Amino acid sequence: MKILVPIENGMIYQHFGHTPAFRLYDVEGNTVLHTKDYVTTGHGHVVMCQIVLDLGVNVVIAGGFGMPVQKTLSSNGIQIYGGVSGRADDAVLAYLAGTLAYDPDIAKQHCECHH
Repeated sequence: MKILVPIENGMIYQHFGHTPAFRLYDVEGNTVLHTKDYVTTGHGHVVMCQIVLDLGVNVVIAGGFGMPVQKTLSSNGIQIYGGVSGRADDAVLAYLAGTLAYDPDIAKQHCECHH
């Protein structure tokens, strides 16, 4: 499984489409096998969604998602968890333990961003 988290200085970035970087976690079972940080070369929901699809990501954990992101990722079978803050590594470990605190209605509360 692959989990992607938008980050800045190891912390979860709150606006998925404008993140300066992201961390990709390769996971087997409940164990993180490998992580890799990427600097984004563009921004906006179209660019970020394409990165997620190209990398074969299964789960995205972030602070906020606009409705276009939620629709694009969900329609491609990717699980999204919004309303999450704190250290990216801690959030992934909480997700794997089944204890991640997130907001299932984050897209309804987040701004509609037009890029």
